[in-house]
This record gives sequence, C-alpha cells and structure tokens, in this order.
Amino acid sequence: MDSSLSLNEVGIAWRGSPRLWDTIPLSSLPVCCIRGTVRDSSGTVLFSLRPHGPLGKGSYGSIDAFYKRVGTEEFLVAVKRPRGSESILTEALVQWYLGRRLSSYGIPSCIPKVHDIFLYKPTQTIWFTMDIFNPTLFSNWCVKRIPTNPQIFPQIMVQLAILLEVFQKDALVDHRDLKVNNMLIVEEETKFPITWESHDRILTFPFRIIIIDFGFACINNTVDVKDGLPALDVCPKEGRDMFQLLVSMWNIASIRQSLEPRWGNWVRDALRSANGDSSAYVRLTEGTLPITWMYSVTRGKQFTAPHCSSKYILHECMKYIDGP
Repeated sequence: MDSSLSLNEVGIAWRGSPRLWDTIPLSSLPVCCIRGTVRDSSGTVLFSLRPHGPLGKGSYGSIDAFYKRVGTEEFLVAVKRPRGSESILTEALVQWYLGRRLSSYGIPSCIPKVHDIFLYKPTQTIWFTMDIFNPTLFSNWCVKRIPTNPQIFPQIMVQLAILLEVFQKDALVDHRDLKVNNMLIVEEETKFPITWESHDRILTFPFRIIIIDFGFACINNTVDVKDGLPALDVCPKEGRDMFQLLVSMWNIASIRQSLEPRWGNWVRDALRSANGDSSAYVRLTEGTLPITWMYSVTRGKQFTAPHCSSKYILHECMKYIDGP
C-alpha cells in the first residue's frame, strides 16, 4: 500500500497514506456551488456541471449524467451523489485507487475512472465524477450469452480472477459486495496482459466486465469504506469476493440451467470449499431464500474459500481455455 499518495489527480490538495483517508479535511476539496461551478481553495474555476438526466438510483444514493465543461470543451460524465448526508469520500478514493493500480498493469478500464471529488456546498455532501458507460447488466448478458457459447463462462472467470488478483494481492482490497447487481459488461474486444506459467501473454476477450459500487470495500484492515473507521473485518480474505459473486450467479435459475454440467459441478465445488467443505452453501444458493445469508458467512473471522481464490480459478480456467 502506498504510504504517501498524492490526491491532486482528483482535485484534492492532500498527500498521505490510504489509512488516513478518513481524516482528510473538507477544506482540501474543491467546492461546487448551487449553479454547478467547481472552484479550488484559491477560488480558481476548475470546471462546471449541468444536469443531463438520471442513470440510476438505489440505497447507495444516485448516479446521474452531467455535462462537464472545462474551458470551451464539454462532455458527459457520471456523477455519484450520496444518500442523505452519508460521506462517500473514502468510497470514491478506493474506486480511484483501484483504477490506478489496474492501469499500472496495463489492464483496461474495468472500473469507472474517477476524475473529480468535490464538496457540494448547499448540502455539505461529497460528490464525485467518473467515466460514463453504456453497458449491459451482467446477469442479463450471462443469461443471453452463456447458452450459445460454452467458452464464455471460463472467460468470465479468468477476467474476474485477473482483476481480483490485482485487488487483493497488489492493492490489498476486498470489494465485500461483489454480486451480479454490482457488475456491468460491455461487448467489445478487450486485451488483458497476464504473466502465466512464467510467460507474458495477451488474452483477448469479446467483452469487458465493469465492477461498480465500492461502498462496502476495505483495504488491508486499515480502511473500511462503510463507516470510515478501522475495519473489524479481516481484509482481504481468501476467495471472499468470488464466493459472493458465484453465490449471486448460481442463485439465478436460468444461469444454472444454461451452464454445461462440467461448469455447474465446478461452481458447486467452489462453493463447497468455503470454510472447510460445506455443502450447506450449495443448498442455500440453489434455494429460494434471499442471498443475504452470504454476508454473515463471509464476515466470519476465519472465512476462507480456497477454490474461489483468484489463483485457483486462473489455474482451472486457463487449462480449459488453452486446451490439451
């Protein structure tokens, strides 16, 4: 983890360790007035915003499209605004930080890039701007594509495993809410660099997964986005994020029915590996109960799911992609 990280890139006049992000004074942030003009601490105009239309709304707050004007140039961005007075400063910084780490490995934009973090003066709440996409919901895409192309599922697993390897091994981050509702997908050819069995390779995918909503993320037992306090939860945990994602996928009957039997057995084996071979997690996932039970399971101090780890998944799925 970077011990002295400058936040100038997102407009914040501050430098320090991520473990101190919750101590950043609001005076370090640019300020947006009710007219949409954003100024730095010296009063210099950085850019202006004007609303375009809604993109989404939920328990996290809202995401809307805004026109951002810098000088004479104007373009669309997404703006995330919190629910009530809840602070989303640390969430925005984690999202920015992970995008930065992925970029350092040459990995394409699989997280909406955060551009600006600022204080909206009328409500004294923090907003942030990020890239705007025109994606498809991950679950809808899987239901449509998996039945017609057996290669799609292992490719999804490999792409996610590469991303999670950077999250957990490099940035020491767990998403802690990685499920189909927090994933989007863009249909476009995407190349991922990877070092596999001591060889540098470029993997080509016909899609790009986009991970969103870092409102529950944690970094290395020191940064907890949810409450801004030192995390009580061990972070990262082996296989936690992929376990949650597989539960949320396998809970959808149409996805279960569309997977080849070999991959259905593989998913069940991955879920059973949690906490020392528990078939109960498979039964719960395939049942009709809400999947909220998975949070209680993964919050356990000793939680581990070795067959959901990024390293294991890469090993298993790359064997299939490469063939005999």
